[in-house]
Amino acid sequence: MANVRTIIFLFLMGLFSQASCKKDNPQPPDVDVVKLTAKSWKFESGTISPNYKGSAVLSTDVLPECSRDNVVTYKLDYTVESQEGNLKCRENSVINGTWGVNTDKKSMYVKLSSEYMNKLEYVEVSDSTLKYRYSWTNIDGTFTIFYKFKAI
Repeated sequence: MANVRTIIFLFLMGLFSQASCKKDNPQPPDVDVVKLTAKSWKFESGTISPNYKGSAVLSTDVLPECSRDNVVTYKLDYTVESQEGNLKCRENSVINGTWGVNTDKKSMYVKLSSEYMNKLEYVEVSDSTLKYRYSWTNIDGTFTIFYKFKAI
């Protein structure tokens, strides 16, 4: 009888320890294609962590002034359109590309024009907010940019 109690006790402890690990290490949600494609998204902020010393000025705000009025639209046919607002960063005001959901369903990729493909880790999408992050490593370390958009 003591063996059965020990087994049940160990089983329950295993369940509780797994539940506590999940709380300590939350997983990003699955990419919600319906919400992502339901609206267009205007840049709100872009911050980097930790500070990147690639330029003379150390800053956590990496969104150039000319990008702050840009709008991105993800479409159900897995095309994406990035449109410059009134503050232009480049001559071509519309850039088209493709996007998709990676097999892990926690990240997506975006390829604009002939630029390289970016893997973006999906953080949140609601009726009013889209958040994702992009990480990379170079000789200075590992950096993450957090992007936030608002629905328009």
